[in-house]
Amino acid sequence: MSAGRRCLRRSLTDAHVQEITMSIRYETNEPDRHAFLASIADPEDRARWRREFGMLEEDEDGKIAFAPSAGSGPEAALNRAILGHTLEDYLHHTLQDAETVAETLREAELDRMEEARAARFLTRGEVQGVYDAASCLGQVYGLTCNAFITIAYQTLGLDDPAAETKLLTDFLKEAGDQMERWGYPFHAIYVHEHSRERGRHTHMLATVDVRVKARFVRWVRDGKKSFFWRHCRVATPEAVDIQVKGTRTPTTKALWQYDRVMYMTKGLDPTVTDRDLETGQVTPLYLLLGLKERWQDRPAGVIPYLGAPQGLCAKPRFPGQIGNAAVCFCDQAVSHRPA
Repeated sequence: MSAGRRCLRRSLTDAHVQEITMSIRYETNEPDRHAFLASIADPEDRARWRREFGMLEEDEDGKIAFAPSAGSGPEAALNRAILGHTLEDYLHHTLQDAETVAETLREAELDRMEEARAARFLTRGEVQGVYDAASCLGQVYGLTCNAFITIAYQTLGLDDPAAETKLLTDFLKEAGDQMERWGYPFHAIYVHEHSRERGRHTHMLATVDVRVKARFVRWVRDGKKSFFWRHCRVATPEAVDIQVKGTRTPTTKALWQYDRVMYMTKGLDPTVTDRDLETGQVTPLYLLLGLKERWQDRPAGVIPYLGAPQGLCAKPRFPGQIGNAAVCFCDQAVSHRPA
């Protein structure tokens, strides 16, 4: 700190020093500016600070983009007048080339269509993530999923995605802790879906040792102090369906798990293809995977999130990521993505 800055600090009150320091930090530190904007609840105040910071062309992640200010007041209107009221206006101001503007608009429309399709179907990377997680479970831990749990949030009386996410987070953590107290591992792979019949719901493949099957079902749903009764005051088979299989041979265990993996990935985009190694022909991926006919071309409704609370690693691809990235999952649930 310079001598002038030290003298300034001595001559001002603590409140003034804090205000000046905050102002200097937000003028020079990129992450702090975004945090400061995110903390402002009033749209008009936020619009004014976006203009003061010169952030009219930055989205919430700090990327340069067409990001018009929200709100209907004069501050937001002034920002839109500067930036442009529509993407086309913005592009004409910045590019000033009709052909380039038209090409950019076509690309934006294609991106929008791709995002809309991704909200209905699972991508190749997302489906591969489920298979990778199940395969990793067997190769690393020598385990096979033998439990299938479906949580229907609407039947539980929940209609807020944030509350649903918290419920799933709490369930993963408490279930893992309870199984550990019983002396058994607990791993889970889950996907979110949306349907007319169930609304938002989660399918979960998990490891539940058959020696604690009855105790587990009581702890989850059927006991007087079950998890879902404590959290939702609803604990019915319609709200929480639980299947725990005690298959005997490695082959039957693997087949049961594979059948559930196929069910969880039934929302695979039917336009995704790959080359058949035997024939050399480009073939729909759902045929190469052996997906049952009744599950083909069936939208999932939302992009899934895969998870395993005991450190299970897999390689799923999530929206916004490039390629496959190794992910070490934790028991923090991720919310549904609206269709």
